[in-house]
Amino acid sequence: MTVPDKGVVMDATPFRSVVGSLAYLVSGSCPDLAFVVNYLARHSMAPTAAHWEMSDCVVGYLLKTRKNGVMLRPGDLLLNLWSDAGWGSKLEHSQSGFILKLGDAPILWASK
Repeated sequence: MTVPDKGVVMDATPFRSVVGSLAYLVSGSCPDLAFVVNYLARHSMAPTAAHWEMSDCVVGYLLKTRKNGVMLRPGDLLLNLWSDAGWGSKLEHSQSGFILKLGDAPILWASK
């Protein structure tokens, strides 16, 4: 079996399934993946082998960190909000996002 050229468009249906599963995890328990999943979703209509490799890396990261979790600890429950935005180039669109934390635990986040 030969590895296809990284610029060759691959079958989009299974790629969209993987990206959809990753997006579900981002919405509920993995805010750290919001940026990369958003990037993969932007290429879900015509994914290349490079995008598939990136999604494999994300799945590998999830397997290595599957025992990690979000915890609320008693004590200092300060509410913090961070946001950031970047202007896109001609090839990419602008990116923005935020994360709201209660103490050390993220409770709300988004990336667009």
